[in-house]
Amino acid sequence: MSLPFVSLNNNDWQSQLVVEGLLKAKGAKLLIDTGESCSIINPSLTKISDSVPPNGRLTAAKGTVMPILGQVTGSMSIGRCTVQHHFLCADLAREAILGMDFLRAHRMVVDFDRQLLVVKERPEPIDQPIAALNVDNSWISEVLLGVCVDREKSSEVARIINEKRDIFDHSCEFLGRKHILQHRIDTGQQHPIYQTPRCVQPHYQTELDKMVQEMLESKFIRHSSSPWASPIVLVKKKEGSSRICVDYRLLNAITKRDSFPLPRMDSTLDAVSGSKWSSTLNLASGYWRMEVHPDDREKTAFA
Repeated sequence: MSLPFVSLNNNDWQSQLVVEGLLKAKGAKLLIDTGESCSIINPSLTKISDSVPPNGRLTAAKGTVMPILGQVTGSMSIGRCTVQHHFLCADLAREAILGMDFLRAHRMVVDFDRQLLVVKERPEPIDQPIAALNVDNSWISEVLLGVCVDREKSSEVARIINEKRDIFDHSCEFLGRKHILQHRIDTGQQHPIYQTPRCVQPHYQTELDKMVQEMLESKFIRHSSSPWASPIVLVKKKEGSSRICVDYRLLNAITKRDSFPLPRMDSTLDAVSGSKWSSTLNLASGYWRMEVHPDDREKTAFA
């Protein structure tokens, strides 16, 4: 959605950055100021609270100091977009100033070339539920589509996803894989490298045993008596849980490298130039989808 600026005075460049809107159901002309870090309204437009931020004052671009009279949180409507925002109150010559905090919080961008305030479309849930009739639980709880997608296209997307529900999985129990490409670990005539297990803190042992058992049940790994072995390393994730990693540095050191050039970014951008639609699919647990060649599987053993 794009909104044109209101011209109050053609000789005043700054006046071009004014849009019309509603502030707490009252019509107002809103100045867009990308140099202002906060949003400010004139107290004549609304009732304000008595609480004042600690600094207690605002400094304008020319160094003018304005006292903060209060603060308020209220609804702001610009075009079809209605949002809630926190404003400081000060004795302004204008009705309201929308600063960078407002633009950033509500995904708005100033298009100076076209003199428009562009409101980026937010995704919204499609209104048709997606249910898999032949299973007990619906694994696809929600699909988000941009609001630029009309109702007919939304229904079509929902229908396609429902038809292909067998390729979606809520767990790693039934991950599929293809045999078109198998990973090779070329170590030439090198002798097997066996490393002793590293110490695991007792309070991590239960969690480690659980993760290993889950991978065994999912058939990602299997018991082995391989002459190769690399040690396990437990790595903490940001949310606090742990991830099993294997220290393959010694194995990598004797592996013949298959140097393949990464795609050039400019070539990739040229390839999609002029496109109007793009889609992305996230392959769940993609690491486990790449099959290791049977002759090299023993080299991936860990302890």
